[in-house]
Amino acid sequence: MWLVSDTTETPKPRSADQIEADIAATRDRIAGTLDTLQDKVKPENILKSGLAKVKGIYFKEDGGVRVERVAATAAVVVGVVLLRKGLHSYSRSRTMKKMPDVMWVPVPKRLVPSPLQEIARFAQL
Repeated sequence: MWLVSDTTETPKPRSADQIEADIAATRDRIAGTLDTLQDKVKPENILKSGLAKVKGIYFKEDGGVRVERVAATAAVVVGVVLLRKGLHSYSRSRTMKKMPDVMWVPVPKRLVPSPLQEIARFAQL
C-alpha cells in the first residue's frame, strides 16, 4: 500500500503570460537547433569535415606526411587495379575459349547495317 504525504504541494497554476514565455523559449531553442543542423549539412561544411578526417589519416599533427599510410593506400589501389585487369583478362579468355568455331573478322563500320551496329555495340566483349 502506498502512503501519500499530505505535505506535497500541488503545482500552482501558471498564467497565460508564463505559458507564452515558455513557448517562446522553446521556439528559440528549436530555432537554434535547426540553425545548427542546417550548418552541419551544408555541402561545403561536409566537405571540410571529410577533408579534415582524411588529413588526419594521412598527415601528422606537425604537418608531416604519414608515409606508411600513403604507401599502404597506394598499394591497395594498385592491387585493386591489377586484380580488376586480371579478372577482366581471365573472363575474356574464357569467353573466347567457349567460341572456338567463331571467326572474328574486322569489317568497316560503314558496311554494317545500322540494326546490326546497335546489336554489336551492346554485345562487345
